[in-house]
Amino acid sequence: MTQKSIKNIISNLENNKKEEAFFGFYNQDRDEYNTTIKANRQGLELFSAELLKASIEIENRDFKNGEIEPYEIDISWTDLNADFYFESIELTKKTKTIEDKIFPEYKETWKDKLYKCFIGGAIICLMLILIIGSITVLKWIF
Repeated sequence: MTQKSIKNIISNLENNKKEEAFFGFYNQDRDEYNTTIKANRQGLELFSAELLKASIEIENRDFKNGEIEPYEIDISWTDLNADFYFESIELTKKTKTIEDKIFPEYKETWKDKLYKCFIGGAIICLMLILIIGSITVLKWIF
């Protein structure tokens, strides 16, 4: 998309009344890992406009001081009772590659293998004890 078309979309999205907009980030059941966005249509459109402004800003920056530069977004219209806010976006021109993984690949260590063997051995021992115990009880009964 061109900057002109993005600016047209932003101006259309910002025509919403900010006082009617509802948008906020919340923790469900106060669990910091289970988050949700609560929003109405006006709030979603205004937040979309902020993201589109950030996309235009990427083209206007040089990124000479490093790969990432902060961009402050306007959150004055969001829900003041939200659990947390995103006040800025870290802009970058870096593209995602296959090597960019959020979590590094897990490599099993000798301790992990030993733990698996221990758990497997414990389960086998418990099964043997259960079988021997069952046979013993049956012999007592009959």
